[in-house]
Amino acid sequence: MRKLAMVSTYNSSFVKRDEEILSKDFEVKNIELAFKSKGQLFVKYPYYLLVLAYHISRAYAVVVQGGGYHSLFSALLSKVFGKKCYIIVIGTDAIKLPEISYGNYCKSLLGFCTSMSYRLGYKLLPVHRALVIQDYTFEDVKYKSQGISAFTKGLDLRKINVVENGYDRTKWHNE
Repeated sequence: MRKLAMVSTYNSSFVKRDEEILSKDFEVKNIELAFKSKGQLFVKYPYYLLVLAYHISRAYAVVVQGGGYHSLFSALLSKVFGKKCYIIVIGTDAIKLPEISYGNYCKSLLGFCTSMSYRLGYKLLPVHRALVIQDYTFEDVKYKSQGISAFTKGLDLRKINVVENGYDRTKWHNE
């Protein structure tokens, strides 16, 4: 069975669900790159780079949950080892709302890493089409245009495949 490296920053329910789905066709190695504080970033990343390099070099492909620092290192190492890197765009990694300090693109280094990983990734898999491009009309905000194509200049839109996140509409509905 082919090996798949799955990279996330938090082993959430949707990460576990994706791992369960992918485990039907792949041997999945879940790599959690978690930080309790920003100060751990530079302390833990050298170790994480070694862990990523080890698993990515042995994997058929890499699946990354969300854009950010972790996706940039995953995408770069995927290029080094000639592997395909699929990045699941989950929400905050496609938004810039400085009015409420929300979104990866509100922080310049995090926004840069997110954009670079999207350009380097083999395929981008947003969980909703609004994460590709949308006009934000709910409030008056500085950045009306939201989504990965609004903030990632030079993005090849042909590598985007929207994969709806599969919530149960019968369970979550407005009465």
